[in-house]
Amino acid sequence: MPPRCRAPLLWTWIAFALVAPAVAADSAPSTSRTWKTRHGDESNLARLIPPDLEYSELRIRMGDDPRWAAADLDDTGWEIVAENRLPLQAGIFWVRLHVRSRDSRGRLPSLVVMPDNKAHDLFCDGVLIHSSGVPGNSAREEVGPMALAKIELPAIATTPGEHVFAFRMSTYRRGYPGSAFTPLGFHLVPADKFHEQHSRLNMLCTLG
Repeated sequence: MPPRCRAPLLWTWIAFALVAPAVAADSAPSTSRTWKTRHGDESNLARLIPPDLEYSELRIRMGDDPRWAAADLDDTGWEIVAENRLPLQAGIFWVRLHVRSRDSRGRLPSLVVMPDNKAHDLFCDGVLIHSSGVPGNSAREEVGPMALAKIELPAIATTPGEHVFAFRMSTYRRGYPGSAFTPLGFHLVPADKFHEQHSRLNMLCTLG
């Protein structure tokens, strides 16, 4: 090859070597957890969440496999999804998230509240703890859930440390007309504070 042709080719290979790792990093699944609190978010329920409670990112996988409930499942290859962007009318899918307390001796709150409930089976650390409706791969197969889910966690699901919550779900009976997404609406709150707030709101409604 003539010398004058080698220089452009050399610079092309250098540019490729610099760009390729960055592209690979952007497209690779995230293998680490991103932890954040939800205390004080916009909803009344979020104000009840203890400030030391942390949630991981939400991960989703389309399809259905009972092995995806396992606490020790490596889900780092699953897609990360925003909490308010679950798919609508897309068949059965699974979502998983991890919850922990920054206080190493602190127990998790004992009540799960889902104001915009979907047909689901909920597993905690691999154990089925609640079902609402029946998830399906079509609107005909799905059995609709109650609009509001209030789930008392067993004591084993609130012990200090990290816990894994896995939802097997479908969303044919949720969402606004024209919308392609729906939120998970998963709130882990102290039961006594929730019932106190609920009673207060009911009293205000009664008083008009």
